[in-house]
Amino acid sequence: MRTIDQCGRYGGEEFIILLPEISQSVAVNVSERLRKEIENLKIIWKGLELSVTVSIGCTEYLPGYDKQSDSMINRADQALYIAKEEGRNQTRVWVKNT
Repeated sequence: MRTIDQCGRYGGEEFIILLPEISQSVAVNVSERLRKEIENLKIIWKGLELSVTVSIGCTEYLPGYDKQSDSMINRADQALYIAKEEGRNQTRVWVKNT
């Protein structure tokens, strides 16, 4: 992470990573790299090999649209639930319904 990036827990099993000053396509690349690193982790616990996956929802700041921080978080959450509904362990981007 860069020094300007912020990461923290948001709820029980959810985390938020803010990546200022990058495009949505770069954020998706960062998300996918993180997702793959987590997927490839080998965790040994009490002699068992465990695996972990992560579903990620991405969105970007929309000037004029995001008057409250909740709107951006809600869009990322919508994308996250799409990733979960479509089989988990993937990154999905919020797309405005027209």
